[in-house]
Amino acid sequence: MSFPYFVEVDDVYLSLDDNFIPNLVVRDIDLLSPTKNPILSFNSLAAKFSLADLISSKFRVSSVTLDGANLSIKRLENGSLNYKFGSSDLSRTDNFDTLAFLKRLDYFLSTKEMEKFQDLNFFGLTAQFEDEVNNKNYTIDGARFRASRVDQVLAMSFDLALLTGNTDVATVEANFKSPIGQLNGEFGLILKDIPSQDIALQSREFGWLSVLDAPISGALRGSFDIEGRLNPVNATLQIGKGVFKPSSDIKPIAFDTARTYFSYAPGSGKVDFDEIFFDSKDLKATADGFIIIEDITNLPETFVAQLNFSNLETGTFGFLNNGITSNSATSTFKVQLAPFDIEIPQLFIYDIPTQVSINTTGFISVKEKYWDISLDTKSESADLENVLYFWPESHKPKVRQWVVDHFEESKLFDISMQMEMGKGDSPMLSWSFGFSDTSFSPLKGFPLINKSSGHFVSKNYSTTVLLENGLFFDSNNRIIDISGSRFFIENSRIKPTPAEILIKADGGLGSFLDVLNSPPLKLMDRIKQPTNLGKAEVSGQGIVNILLKKDLKPDEIFYEVSATAERFSSDLTNPSYQITNGSLDFFANNEFIEIQGDGLVKNLPVRANFLESIGEGDSKNLEVDFELSEKALDLFKG
Repeated sequence: MSFPYFVEVDDVYLSLDDNFIPNLVVRDIDLLSPTKNPILSFNSLAAKFSLADLISSKFRVSSVTLDGANLSIKRLENGSLNYKFGSSDLSRTDNFDTLAFLKRLDYFLSTKEMEKFQDLNFFGLTAQFEDEVNNKNYTIDGARFRASRVDQVLAMSFDLALLTGNTDVATVEANFKSPIGQLNGEFGLILKDIPSQDIALQSREFGWLSVLDAPISGALRGSFDIEGRLNPVNATLQIGKGVFKPSSDIKPIAFDTARTYFSYAPGSGKVDFDEIFFDSKDLKATADGFIIIEDITNLPETFVAQLNFSNLETGTFGFLNNGITSNSATSTFKVQLAPFDIEIPQLFIYDIPTQVSINTTGFISVKEKYWDISLDTKSESADLENVLYFWPESHKPKVRQWVVDHFEESKLFDISMQMEMGKGDSPMLSWSFGFSDTSFSPLKGFPLINKSSGHFVSKNYSTTVLLENGLFFDSNNRIIDISGSRFFIENSRIKPTPAEILIKADGGLGSFLDVLNSPPLKLMDRIKQPTNLGKAEVSGQGIVNILLKKDLKPDEIFYEVSATAERFSSDLTNPSYQITNGSLDFFANNEFIEIQGDGLVKNLPVRANFLESIGEGDSKNLEVDFELSEKALDLFKG
């Protein structure tokens, strides 16, 4: 600043107080440019100084008080500061150097001119702060600054109201204390109702707050060592009611309150959290952990985090039947703030109500104004009731009810729940699990499949149950092996939902027919034949198509049954003509039943074909072929 500049004042008062200390008061002070344009105005200036020094032509101030001033501060894109008083730029500094400032301040207070200094007070400061780095404007109103020296210790403090453009007025208080002649010191900062995104802009270590839109109150405490280097800073933040909003285009998620206690060494890129508390409709959590910022110099900010939860309570998130309650959970994840993306390689949770341990992997992103979510949750083992505890009744309700009605005493393993959501669609759930030592019934009224094992898969709109092993016990407690059977739903969106059941069976003929005569098929009753047609080893399969609905009618069940019987023997038609060593092919559907094959009747080779229609106007036809020979004639004579 070059001269001549002009100073205009209205009144000047010089007086002595009771201790004969001179007191100079100047009112309505205007600093003018050489062209008489106003630059800076003060309401008043009051100064105290030593009378003895004044008599000896020395002017050493002990106390200065300034009241009322306006200025503008601009932080340029390169980080330097411009101070503007009125229409003139009076000062420009490079990036603020804390160590250099402390050294200059310490040197200034150590000079002879300042050895009488006791206090400096500055009231009524109003300032406009323009931050070009973050493209933000702030108004500082009613700022007060105080500095005092007591026993060679310098203490400074200030408080101000900060107008950020929101409806609420934020306040900031700060204090600093340091021994004169040394660089070490302590400082504190108290915040009230500062917008979270404004705090996030001030330091990379606070960048994680940028995804929140909420008022924040709290305190920061820190210190400098004897060489003027900044020690780790401790922070306490109380976050008021707000929203989680990682993008301006995305629908925000509301929360009630949050708080956190953490520490960080500025510039280190690591933040250690002693506690994080979060409370919202669908999530209440208490955790500790840390984040590591991958590149603290560049945007967008990306960090890796690890959190350990001592309490975790969730809601249903709109896609679970019940929430999660845990006192033991841990998560490792990577976050990119812009565009928002969370990669989750591990989220381990022990759920207290079900006593089930689960691990989740996946990602949560924002794409094209929508949430894009893919989560895969797995558990090594659980009971069926644990799966149903989380499986919502509204998701594939017919499939869920079918599982409830047809699975009993299930031991499950390799359980997986996948959740996919994108482009504004509702969450899509997929379930899969292995089962063992399970009692399972493919059709209502059918005998239970015991000691079964296999896999259940329900993905998108299809559902499949594959039996790797399974045993039927017929009404006489005889065993049929039905390993390889399958239950299949192709599209659960169709109402009522069609289902296909494939039953593969190996066992005795009587057991096979006994099962076919179980509800709802009752095949042998329909053709008015007994289930004890004879003895044989049967291998076959049946395909049954049904609708998943209540009160299923017989004419709504469609089936095809095919089987091969080896070593068939029977004397049912005539005890005198026992059939032995037979080989039969069996086929049946809703319209007819056909049995054909070869055998021996008293050592006479015979081939027979039996055909019977089912339903109204049923008819029967039996054809028997054999070679006309002397043996055949003897058979008929007998």
